[in-house]
Amino acid sequence: MLFIQALFPYRGAVNLADKALLMFNSLFIAAGILANLGFEEIGLDLYVVLVLAAISIYLWWRHGSQPLFIYYGTAYVIGLFATLAVKVFGR
Repeated sequence: MLFIQALFPYRGAVNLADKALLMFNSLFIAAGILANLGFEEIGLDLYVVLVLAAISIYLWWRHGSQPLFIYYGTAYVIGLFATLAVKVFGR
């Protein structure tokens, strides 16, 4: 989906309210990532989340504020940082 967004970018303006709603909604995905990685044994899924986070942040930086880049970039980065906090400080 990220690559499709890069191939067919949203032509309208993504204003501040749109970004705020996308980021708020992405907190639910971040919570799912935290539940998956933070409270179970971490396996291959950590690497998948890291790769997807890197791809989405790179595409956001390269192609600008596209809705899916904002959504996935925010979700994966917050999910990873929340997982790090739980793994380092939670036990």
